[in-house]
Amino acid sequence: MAIDEALNLEIGLNAVYGLAVFIPGLAVAFRRLHDIGKSGWLLVIIYLAMIICAAVMIGASLSALSGVASPGGFGIGVIVSAVIVFGLAIWLLVMFCTNGDVGENKYGPDPKADGSEDISQIGVE
Repeated sequence: MAIDEALNLEIGLNAVYGLAVFIPGLAVAFRRLHDIGKSGWLLVIIYLAMIICAAVMIGASLSALSGVASPGGFGIGVIVSAVIVFGLAIWLLVMFCTNGDVGENKYGPDPKADGSEDISQIGVE
């Protein structure tokens, strides 16, 4: 336990795990957006909007805790930012769950169109 604390292994392992999961997850998200005919840059724009809203929430929290801002301003900023982040997350989830384009789109051929029986059943009830 003392060695872990001295070397900060837990923080380092969490960072390595986070990068190991985030980068392939980003690639899968880009590929999924391409399946429905959307640009991968849309994901970058959504992530940037979420980061900006998180910064607004953190800034509002810190200013309210330090007594610089009024509590009313804190509530409005946090509520608006939370609604924006929640709305973007729901929209992204809906896009990820949407069935892909049938046939070829500008990002390539339909992966379900190769005639394979197993993959053609994906998304069919």
